[in-house]
Amino acid sequence: MSAVVRKASLADGQHLAGMRWQWNIDAGPVTENADAFVAAFCDWMNSHTDSHVAFVAQDNDTGDAVGMAWLACLARPPDPGELDRRVGDLQSVYVVPNLRNLGVGSALISAVVDHARGIGMERLTVTAGSRSGPLYLRHGFTAAERLLQLTL
Repeated sequence: MSAVVRKASLADGQHLAGMRWQWNIDAGPVTENADAFVAAFCDWMNSHTDSHVAFVAQDNDTGDAVGMAWLACLARPPDPGELDRRVGDLQSVYVVPNLRNLGVGSALISAVVDHARGIGMERLTVTAGSRSGPLYLRHGFTAAERLLQLTL
């Protein structure tokens, strides 16, 4: 399987929404209307272009969207001599089930990491599940001893 990963455009919104929908369907029943979700997702995507960068993986043979990943960008307060401080969170990495373990997820993660480096981010975080943890570790993510979270 050969896929190309690129930054998504607003025109990819429906494909990204479809993958997000499928991800949730795979996890259990969803009661929301699919068309309403796609519209709300696309509206959200259009209104968050300043804080989120989406990436899409496309099958080279069919052109179908087969994976996605998101980079949430957060500006930090400036320090003397370092006025532009940014960090990111890798979010919603998804590959269609029949193409998992073929390198698509790895290509998506690499694209996000390269983009984050390219725009000068200080660090990236990711919340990893038990299955995805080893993949992130292979890409250089490490457990952060002082990173704490509060579930609200």
